[in-house]
Amino acid sequence: NDKETLQKELLIAQEIQKNLLPTDSPKWKNLELACFSESAKNVGGDLYTYYGMQNDRTLISKHLVAVGDVSGKGISAALLMATCLSHIDNSMKLNLKLPERMSYLDTLLVPFTKPQKQNCALCMVELIGVNTNHAFVKVVNAACIPPYVKRKNGTVEWISSKGFALGQGIGVQFGYKENTVSIEKGDMIILVSDGVIEANNSKNELLGFELFKTILGAGKNQSSKEMLHHIREHVNNFTKGHEQHDDMTIVVIRYH
Repeated sequence: NDKETLQKELLIAQEIQKNLLPTDSPKWKNLELACFSESAKNVGGDLYTYYGMQNDRTLISKHLVAVGDVSGKGISAALLMATCLSHIDNSMKLNLKLPERMSYLDTLLVPFTKPQKQNCALCMVELIGVNTNHAFVKVVNAACIPPYVKRKNGTVEWISSKGFALGQGIGVQFGYKENTVSIEKGDMIILVSDGVIEANNSKNELLGFELFKTILGAGKNQSSKEMLHHIREHVNNFTKGHEQHDDMTIVVIRYH
């Protein structure tokens, strides 16, 4: 019947969407990555992606990691998510600084987002020089959750960073601001979509920034996979089987 057919098609779409995302951990020197993304419905609008520019001839390595969240739910969000991913991918062929890349994507996505009044929130971090003694992170954020830094000594910092969501053509007018933070071996960078911060429990309370910071503080810096597992476990304990209304994405980067 029609309902079964639709369900089958949604499951296929879910599989296709999962395959659009890169593997959950690339083989990088000096950086360990663990990625997780889950839709609230069969398909959703969250995305993560990464690019490593490191070979033995490169004096200073460069890696880029992004987490994004398309407005809306279900199939329309999933289609726009696929469009955003391919445009981010294509933009990597261009040698752009982070703010320029964001402005470029903002303009590029307007024809796709405008008809349904959608947009794409995106946070990008560029990790520079992890093969040197002076590694640092550049951050540009387009209306996504700004990244957290979990220092090897246990302190948790928030890299404050704001900008307009992509696909509205506003960010390109105002520009995007880049923030820079230095990192040391043993430090972690954590990127999440707002579905994590806005996860709600049966009492309709939100997880929120403070509790999330506490969760990060309680996690160990030994491995990005373990930290990802720790975050997921604590978020699940908080929501305790309560149905989630938003997609969730978590990326943990560990510098070693």
